[in-house]
Amino acid sequence: MGRTKYISYPRGSVDLYASPPYFYPKQKEMVIKYRYGVIILMCILYTSVLNAQGIFERSLNNTENALKSGPELSGFIRGVSYMNVSNGEAYTNATYSSLGLRISSTLGKYGKAFADLRFKSGQQFGESLSLLDVKEAWAAFYLNRLSITMGKQIIAWGRADGFNPTNHLGSQDYFFLSPDHDDLRLGSFMLRSTWNPIDPLSVEVILVPGYQASNYRFDLIAMPEYVQIQNNMAPIVKLSEGSIALKADYRGRVLEGAISYFRGYDHLPGLRIAEVAAPPFDPFFLRLATAPYRQQSFGADGAITLGKTIVRTELSLKMPLTEGSQLSNLPHKELNMVVGIEPSLGSLHIIAQYIGKYIPQFTLPDDIQEMNPEALADPANWPYLAGMLNQNISFYNQILFEQQHEYYHSGMINCSVDFFQQRLSANITALYNFTTDEYMLNPAFHYKPGDQLSIKLGYQYFTGPVNTRFHWIKDLFSGPYAEIRISF
Repeated sequence: MGRTKYISYPRGSVDLYASPPYFYPKQKEMVIKYRYGVIILMCILYTSVLNAQGIFERSLNNTENALKSGPELSGFIRGVSYMNVSNGEAYTNATYSSLGLRISSTLGKYGKAFADLRFKSGQQFGESLSLLDVKEAWAAFYLNRLSITMGKQIIAWGRADGFNPTNHLGSQDYFFLSPDHDDLRLGSFMLRSTWNPIDPLSVEVILVPGYQASNYRFDLIAMPEYVQIQNNMAPIVKLSEGSIALKADYRGRVLEGAISYFRGYDHLPGLRIAEVAAPPFDPFFLRLATAPYRQQSFGADGAITLGKTIVRTELSLKMPLTEGSQLSNLPHKELNMVVGIEPSLGSLHIIAQYIGKYIPQFTLPDDIQEMNPEALADPANWPYLAGMLNQNISFYNQILFEQQHEYYHSGMINCSVDFFQQRLSANITALYNFTTDEYMLNPAFHYKPGDQLSIKLGYQYFTGPVNTRFHWIKDLFSGPYAEIRISF
């Protein structure tokens, strides 16, 4: 132990930490008193500091009214596998593990911050899957009845389940295989302002300065050998080419409703010609690329609660715009409608929907023109090549935008039932398009042996006639799947 400085006494210098034989009786008594005095003084000072600190902290807490809260962390870890059975052989369409982390922190009435991070590793459609995705990351500022949120956000407008024709803000990854539909949603950088003039009413203004295209894997769709697909185009970052969305929303106890307006880029791009082989063709090739288009849309949605039954509806008028659009074959104007009913029958939950579409300026699409290499070798046919290619691209876009008919009528039903105090649930979703004869089935079982552990087993099946969207994806998406998930 180190030695302290000396204190002078009449008989010389004395080390406070010297052994007892070196002390005179009187000196020993004085040192003992000094020690007790120092200890008492330190206790008094320490207690005073604690009291002062406690008073200061209580003062801060009272002043800020406990506004700050530490960051909250939640998330999940899971393993997912999707299989495909074709011609008696089983294939793995996707096998991957995923870690999700959600971090949130609030400043009481002043603001909030939120981030959703996803780590994925594995394979999908024979390609390596290893990425870190910042799904959402935003900060919000509150000022009385006004809130301003900036950052990467996922905003889903509309009250219907599954089909939301009034939602033009959200991009999606249509070709990511996941039992959780929320995994398909992609975030975009937005500036969102919400004002609540009165409690049941809110007004939203959203500005999207850039463009985030939905991911539609045309390269996975069977096309002629001479067709090549480029990657999705890079997002547009020009402010003049951004999007704006407005909504007035009323939320009552029994009745809810909203009207909305959107002007900007549609999240689902179409196909355009990027490059064509120049004659003489050796060999002939056609390179396609995705291209966005601008549109404006007027929407309305509502919901009413009648006892244990909820009725939901959405209506949207979508009008593509020529200015600023990079797609030569624009889709037609269309009117979309969804009407759903959700009765609650004890442990049985049902969602039944009608999905309709009307295209006022419908024109019957021309059949696709097969490119005959022998005919292309004849220079007399070269002047007709451009028209044939544009006709084929228009045909593919009409399939993608589902505009091959003047009217579309579809029905969707989802039934789920719980067993064993909600530890086990059985669910089945069925969708049938009466116009195109496409349908989808997805039965699944969900078992929760614990509050944080869940196991899901299911089978999804897509089919449809040639030159329909479900026919494009039936071999990629049809098959059994399994998921084991632990939440925390």
